[in-house]
Amino acid sequence: MRSAATRPSPPLEPADALVEVVDQLQNGAVESALIGPGGLDVPPHQAAQDSLDGAALADDWTLCGNRPEALGLIANRESNLGWGLVRSTWPTGPYLVLQTRKERGDICRLFCHCAQVYGAVITTVFGLRPDRPRTIDSMIGLALLTLVPGELGGSESAARSLLQQLAKTGTLPYRVYLPPVAPDGGEGLPAKVVAEYRAARTIPERLVAMGVAAARPGPLRRHLAAADVVHYPLTIRIPPTASPSVVTLHDTQHLDLPALFSRSERLFRVFAYHRSSRSASRVIVPSAFVRDRAVATLGLDGSRIRVIHHGIDHTRFVPGTAEREPFVLYPARRWPHKNHDRLLEAWSIVRRARPELRLVFTGGGHPADSPDGVEVRGHISGDELVSLYQRATAVVFPSLYEGFGQPPLEAMACGAPVASSNAASLPEVCGDAALLFDPHDPRAIAQAILDVVAAPDEWRARGFARAASFTWQASAEAHEAVYRELL
Repeated sequence: MRSAATRPSPPLEPADALVEVVDQLQNGAVESALIGPGGLDVPPHQAAQDSLDGAALADDWTLCGNRPEALGLIANRESNLGWGLVRSTWPTGPYLVLQTRKERGDICRLFCHCAQVYGAVITTVFGLRPDRPRTIDSMIGLALLTLVPGELGGSESAARSLLQQLAKTGTLPYRVYLPPVAPDGGEGLPAKVVAEYRAARTIPERLVAMGVAAARPGPLRRHLAAADVVHYPLTIRIPPTASPSVVTLHDTQHLDLPALFSRSERLFRVFAYHRSSRSASRVIVPSAFVRDRAVATLGLDGSRIRVIHHGIDHTRFVPGTAEREPFVLYPARRWPHKNHDRLLEAWSIVRRARPELRLVFTGGGHPADSPDGVEVRGHISGDELVSLYQRATAVVFPSLYEGFGQPPLEAMACGAPVASSNAASLPEVCGDAALLFDPHDPRAIAQAILDVVAAPDEWRARGFARAASFTWQASAEAHEAVYRELL
């Protein structure tokens, strides 16, 4: 493996070679190194990286894993030490492959791995315990291969917000793994597009892509081999890896409200969500409600579940300066569980008492014709949504089911009084800052709307205080605590 970048040296004892390569790696002289019986060989970084990327092993400290003559440091799960040297005939062995990742400051972790073979040397150089090879400067992989921009609703919004916050304040090294249809989804973190994942946008295309990935996970796994922990923020564990894994389970709606799903949708969720959640080392849920339902319906061990609330972008969702206008806002796509029909029944009652008020819907799926006093805005930009929050007399949220419930908090942060359903996670999220109602009772919905409209200052003050307690920084810190549990 000699090249123009090779620096010949006389034969070295392993300890001397490690000390020498530590010096070179730390001072930036080289980015990768190969130690063999003939001395220290410093290959070009890209050649070494290409070889490592081709390795089909659980961890990335090996060279040329696709060739039978490959040699290096590999996982040996039958050994008490956990690691061993491989001998080969190329040209003679043994060799030890060392690789740093500048972008994630991995030198210390690398040599902790090596400590399983040359523990005393590493203890001398770094003062580290060689029995703790996976705790220092480890890399967290964020696998978003099933991402389809604009098609995944709240789970996509939550995942993107988490990544943005980790890019700002995260204290661990990260890499985001993205599908070809979402090359810009890293949100400021180091990212890699996994070209082997089939491009998919429509539901049939997505099912095919996931099926192919499940049938042939090897090429995808190789990309994630460098990660010490892999987090799947969109629930589906593609590709599964040998590293400890974290799955975010956003809800169990298909089990709690099965009538709202087609048979094919239920079967897909059972296959993908259940398997992913049950096989994960940790499961993150956005509310205690989802935790309790996951234990009850999926049989998950509650000790593996961590409740981490979503946050609010308090730089974006802020009160406006414009006057409040006479409309009540419901920001939701017209999915069955969003309960639009009962809200429309309630609205006829509200209009009799407050004829000046309009009801404004956003999101897709609404019919072309709307009743009197109802306005459909359809798909709108994020800035338009903030503007509506800032100008609305009140926000109503009659949903039958939420795993978290972001819109009520966003509305509160913008100073809008909120009337909310008392179903699922919404009481947990809204607390006493929203006037809660039975979403199955149109009269209860109407009365709650009228009550918050009549006392806006009280509900506005409660809302500000409640929304302030939900931040993405706190959410990101809690996620990092989960990752550290597994390192």
